[in-house]
Amino acid sequence: MKKLLINLLIITLIYISVPLVLAMNPVVRQATIQKYVRSPLAKNAPIFYLSPSPVSSPSVVMSPSGRYIAVSSYRQKSSTEGIWIGDRQTGKWKKIWDHVGEIQWMPDESEMIATVGGEGEWQFGKHQPNCTFYRLPLHGRVSQMTILTNVYEWKVIPDASGLVATRAHAQRKRDRYTDIQVEVQVYSFAKRLWHSVHIEAFKWYDSDYPGTHLSIRKHKGDWVINYVEGMTGDNSGLWVNLTTSQSKSAREGSDELEFSPDGHYVVDGNQLFRARSWPLPQLMRDHRNCALKNTILIFSVANTYAHWSPDGRYIAYDLELIKKGSGCIVFNLKGKAVSHPTEAFAGWVGKQQLLLYTGNSYIIRSLDGSSSKEVFRFKWLKN
Repeated sequence: MKKLLINLLIITLIYISVPLVLAMNPVVRQATIQKYVRSPLAKNAPIFYLSPSPVSSPSVVMSPSGRYIAVSSYRQKSSTEGIWIGDRQTGKWKKIWDHVGEIQWMPDESEMIATVGGEGEWQFGKHQPNCTFYRLPLHGRVSQMTILTNVYEWKVIPDASGLVATRAHAQRKRDRYTDIQVEVQVYSFAKRLWHSVHIEAFKWYDSDYPGTHLSIRKHKGDWVINYVEGMTGDNSGLWVNLTTSQSKSAREGSDELEFSPDGHYVVDGNQLFRARSWPLPQLMRDHRNCALKNTILIFSVANTYAHWSPDGRYIAYDLELIKKGSGCIVFNLKGKAVSHPTEAFAGWVGKQQLLLYTGNSYIIRSLDGSSSKEVFRFKWLKN
């Protein structure tokens, strides 16, 4: 009980102090541009209807270079439902699919991978529909690629060799928990087959979601993933080598864990570390591998995610998860705040631009705030 009260006090202090600390930072006082310049994309775009929870279920995804923007618009008016692609160079939009789903870009931007059905929260005792994967080329016909059941999360492997996914299988229902197995599978684009890499048994409680928050990096030539084990009261994670199937449970399982694009650094909540060994050393205890002496302490307890820029020079935090209307803040690797837009964070655009949303507009803004352009307008999907 005493520990719980202390934690509640810490969270309350952070909730109060974050706005005060940010207000004293000159970057934070950056004026909001209320009248956004309409880009050619904005002039040609239809009104899109987006998911009301863009953080947990993103409907807007930028391509790696920032040239293309993909929008998954839901049925509110039949003319806009489907997946649309906007080309920032030509200013044109085109509809490439009549369905909506989770989408991820391939590294070369020639196509996207989309899934329909089955992905999302796993529930014991309920039928899970098949998760169907599709190829969505920018030019050409959409084709069904593969099917996988009970999918928790999935990612395109960065070298475009295939996909990696976590799945959940219920084994036995007990009084306080359920025995389950989380399986890691890899799909090869060349062989067009899934193969199992690793299976781990867990005790699943109602508040835990083992197999979630999948992250991936390269280590000594092999792709290595990490996912949250979800054991109650323990920020543990499981590391799996996709080549050797070697696995190890480690304390570094926080759902705030994010690797830099080159895999050399890892940010865990507010702390930045060098990622030299596999698995990582005890992040919260071993500070010899800390990449910075001065960490960003104001986020030490807050449950918010870090978002690396594609070049690995900046880290963005979405403050909307702490307090509505707080916008987002961007830090460089010296711990200095370099930008604090009042709009909510939605993604990176190339190396040094931000995709933001506010009111009924998605905008692209430069890090220094010198330019801001509206790319399209939207309405929230009504339940």
